Amino acid sequence: MFFCEAPFLPESLATDLMQAEMDAALASAIFQRSPVLSRLLRFLVMATLSGEGPALKSYAVAVEGLGKPADFDPQADSYARVQVIRLRRALEGFYAGEGACRPWHLVIETGGYEVKLQPAGAASAPGAGSGPPMISRS
Repeated sequence: MFFCEAPFLPESLATDLMQAEMDAALASAIFQRSPVLSRLLRFLVMATLSGEGPALKSYAVAVEGLGKPADFDPQADSYARVQVIRLRRALEGFYAGEGACRPWHLVIETGGYEVKLQPAGAASAPGAGSGPPMISRS
């Protein structure tokens, strides 16, 4: 279920908002130029919406989200982690440019693969505390 300390958003609204943010990002020039990042964003959002976000591991992201072969070794190859770093930067670029006026932002915190929905202007660093809370699937 999606939750937010305050204000509370019903799961259906949070799902709609997350999908709308994903669609807006995917339609942007940043993501139009990068099919790899587009595929990764779509995979991570769908995994989050299905409840799998918190449990995602590098192997699943690489194989299911990025199309790597089943024998992919996340210990020897940092491809998935590097692509997620690139995705975070692409999202930051989107919200600094084309998506600057959007009221909600998609955020992928460092150290994980779950996509969170955050009000625009909220503190983006975990534990920053001063901004509105994020909405995630738990």
